[in-house]
Amino acid sequence: MRALVTGWFGFLHGEATAGDVGAAAAVSAALDEAGVPHDIGRSPNALIDGPVLEDLFPGDYDHLVFVCGPAHGPQVRELHARFAHCRRIAVGVSVVDPDDEAVRGFHTVVPRDGATLPPRPDLSAA
Repeated sequence: MRALVTGWFGFLHGEATAGDVGAAAAVSAALDEAGVPHDIGRSPNALIDGPVLEDLFPGDYDHLVFVCGPAHGPQVRELHARFAHCRRIAVGVSVVDPDDEAVRGFHTVVPRDGATLPPRPDLSAA
């Protein structure tokens, strides 16, 4: 099993906030502790240790973990299509619209917050 951790920091026109970087580090540490090999897919503009998401071969992974930020938009939907064979998990995300295909494309969603959900602590605080 090999996992790919990414988020908005993986998209060319996404953002890499301090919260994104901290959340990626927290998920990476949890995967390390569990003995799960993984990479952190980043944008060429993000100063995160890991390969560039666009350069990765999807067939090298069987799990995709999307961390932090809003689970919506065309970039997230394209990620679902590119990694359709993977078990896709969203953790620490904002669920703006639970009916959005970007949200429904995940097999499991562990939200940070949303329109009808009470907020949870941000992963970057871990």
